[in-house]
Amino acid sequence: PFARPQNTSTVLPSIMFIVRTCRIARQSQPRLPRFLCQKSPSSEKSKLGDGAQHYGARAKATLDDAVSTAKAKGAEAFEAAKSTAAEVVQAAELKVKDVACAVKEEASGVAEKVEGQAEKVADVFEARAAEIVENFEARAAEVAEAAEASAIKVMEYAKTSIPETAERVEAKVAEVAQVVEARAGVAMQAAETSIVQGVEKTKTAIKATKEHSSLFNWYTHQLETKPLITKSLTTGVVGGMGDILAQAFLSSDPYQPRRTLAMMGTGVVLSGPLMHFWYGLLNSTFAGNGVKQIGARLALDQAFFTPIFTPVSLFTIQALEGRTGIVASIQKSYASTVKASWTCWVPAQSFNFAIVPAAFQVLYVNAIGLGWSMYLAKTTH
Repeated sequence: PFARPQNTSTVLPSIMFIVRTCRIARQSQPRLPRFLCQKSPSSEKSKLGDGAQHYGARAKATLDDAVSTAKAKGAEAFEAAKSTAAEVVQAAELKVKDVACAVKEEASGVAEKVEGQAEKVADVFEARAAEIVENFEARAAEVAEAAEASAIKVMEYAKTSIPETAERVEAKVAEVAQVVEARAGVAMQAAETSIVQGVEKTKTAIKATKEHSSLFNWYTHQLETKPLITKSLTTGVVGGMGDILAQAFLSSDPYQPRRTLAMMGTGVVLSGPLMHFWYGLLNSTFAGNGVKQIGARLALDQAFFTPIFTPVSLFTIQALEGRTGIVASIQKSYASTVKASWTCWVPAQSFNFAIVPAAFQVLYVNAIGLGWSMYLAKTTH
């Protein structure tokens, strides 16, 4: 086991074997023959110590030789690896140069191929563009010829059709003129008939007026024969005149015919009939021209009739005009309107009940009411 190894690959196992042997020699006694284990004289013990020293020296020398050999082999392996790496690097550099040259040559070939292909594509595109231009020019020429031919046809048709159209228009105008002339004749006959009828009615009215000697007598006759209708129409006409005057002199807005119609409708439907029956009731209940009778009629008229009649008339006027918010408007102007009514109508009604005959009291009230209608028109607007 202590022989020098001939193969360098067994150096490490030999070293390990030597180390284990040394450990065993130190930790345990050597197995000697039985006769050696017996007690012997001191000379024999000294021989055994010398042998152990001899074997230890040989083991140490063998270990030193193995370490030196391992170092030498490691240095040789390092140098061999270094030289091999240098050779590999040189071979790789040569290979890279070869690959670079090959890539360069290949790139040059590809560039030449691409350049040639681009020239071919450019030639094909140029040829195709030339063909498209030629086709477009040919098509444009065809379209121009077709347009010219169509224009010629249109001109020829216009030359032939315009005179025919003019003749048709002239014939149609003649027909329309005949129809208008015929209808005008019918209208003239109807107008003549209406004029004749109007003249006859006028003559009849003149005869009726002459029978009553004057307009006043005619109105008096209408009051006696048709009191309710006459008083209602009179109240409506006076109310409409009052609104017209109010819009003309008291307002800067454009004329509103619906306002006038609302005032006239209120007079015909509400004010005229109410005053007819109310004054008839007062004159029949408190007959006579005494102070008590006149005072009673005046007190009832202003204390009872006026506070009720005022909001009713204001509501009717604004409702006929189609306005909204009527109740709020009446609440706002009610007190001032009633005060103005008392200011106007107390002296006017005093004169009316004391002097004016019963048949003409509504006419008198309408005469005074012309100004009152102007005031109501301004109040409601």
